[in-house]
Amino acid sequence: MLSHEAQVLKQGLTLLTDVLTSLEPLISRSDESPSSLLLHEVASSGRPQQAMASMQLTPLLHGIVAAHAYISMFLHVCKVGQVRVWFVVAILISVMYKVESGQAK
Repeated sequence: MLSHEAQVLKQGLTLLTDVLTSLEPLISRSDESPSSLLLHEVASSGRPQQAMASMQLTPLLHGIVAAHAYISMFLHVCKVGQVRVWFVVAILISVMYKVESGQAK
């Protein structure tokens, strides 16, 4: 089972770390930032209709979707493989802490 393959989980966590690192603008917002960075990203793309489907036009939006997908996948793998969910949650919290504090990679 995939949940018992440490390399699968490790690679997934590495990729999730990369995604969370790319979301740095959402973490380090200033008071002068627009109230919704995601809405601002779509509106300022010049092509709002196509922006939702383009990673180049909306990297933050696509990054959030990717992070959600990784976390959902980890939870699903834990449920199917009988891996303890708290273990993966602890790892995810550790990854997010490293990203926020700049210690990732």
